Amino acid sequence: MGRAAASQAGIDAGALEEVEFHWGSAYHLAVVDGVCTARRRDGKGGTLTDPVPEGLHLQIVADYRADPVPRDPAPASTLAGGTPGDLNAEIRADSASASSPNRRVSRTDTHVAIAQATAG
Repeated sequence: MGRAAASQAGIDAGALEEVEFHWGSAYHLAVVDGVCTARRRDGKGGTLTDPVPEGLHLQIVADYRADPVPRDPAPASTLAGGTPGDLNAEIRADSASASSPNRRVSRTDTHVAIAQATAG
């Protein structure tokens, strides 16, 4: 990921590094097309996205509480062909399908999911 990618996208690099410090062993974090993204390192689920690191952090916490990610996951080869470039291509594909007119996710949906995950 890195500071350069974050600053080019206008994202607070310090906040993104904070998320990576706490969650980088469980989630692959990246900035793709100006959006903060996270994929579970165990290969489960889809891509979590948010325009700001703080929102991505909330989604990661909700996802982790719903189904904790092992801190010693399967080898990276189980994720999108095993290379970061392949993973970023898969994140872009997930983002494209998420932005289709048939699938809409709002911040309200995200906050409801977080509230449900933290209530349990």
